Amino acid sequence: DGLTWHHVAWLPTFSSDGAKVAGADFSLFVERGELVASMFLVHTRPLGSAFALGRVHFDGRRWHSFETILRRDASMPYEAYDVGEPEVFKAAAGETAMLYGATAADNVRSIAMAILRQGRWVRCRNNPVIRAGAPWARTIAIDPSVLRIGSVNYVYYGGASSTGFTSNLGGAIGVARFVDGHRSSG
Repeated sequence: DGLTWHHVAWLPTFSSDGAKVAGADFSLFVERGELVASMFLVHTRPLGSAFALGRVHFDGRRWHSFETILRRDASMPYEAYDVGEPEVFKAAAGETAMLYGATAADNVRSIAMAILRQGRWVRCRNNPVIRAGAPWARTIAIDPSVLRIGSVNYVYYGGASSTGFTSNLGGAIGVARFVDGHRSSG
């Protein structure tokens, strides 16, 4: 195939509030000419559910500027248990937005959204923006992936009708459409 891949850098563990954390379920975004990895964060000892979302910059040689960007808010019923699978993208009017997986206490999983405003991630009022409940995804809507065409953001996501953290979604993939920041039908 003619392609040769070269390893550049491992993603290290980070420190958050004095505890060692690791990231997983990455998405990549370019910001000011640098690659930015957004991820969910888990404590390494003891290993637990994702307590926050984080991001780290890569300058082509090394990772730097790690930060926790959005902590799970147990007072929000839709994310009382877990957050994860962040997908950062440019939305309407050039805003930077992030879709992320959110797990309720009963293990129902949905997709929520936050907008970057003045350097802080702010949850949208109408969260979750993609709810479980479709006939093919009664209890799980996860792993958002955004493709922007013109002024429309198409969100591809996985779904299932059983609860828990499963990798067997039975091939269920949904599509939601957001036009200028508003979900539309079709």
